[in-house]
Amino acid sequence: MTRRLQTIKRKMLADREVRGAYEALGDEFDLAQELIAARALD
Repeated sequence: MTRRLQTIKRKMLADREVRGAYEALGDEFDLAQELIAARALD
């Protein structure tokens, strides 16, 4: 991740509402990442 993106992410996640939404979607993002990785193996 680029330094600029890390800065933006850190600032956005400082907001409790944004962090809550981000964490609520964690399982979906984990699943998507696993599916993408599995497809890359084919």
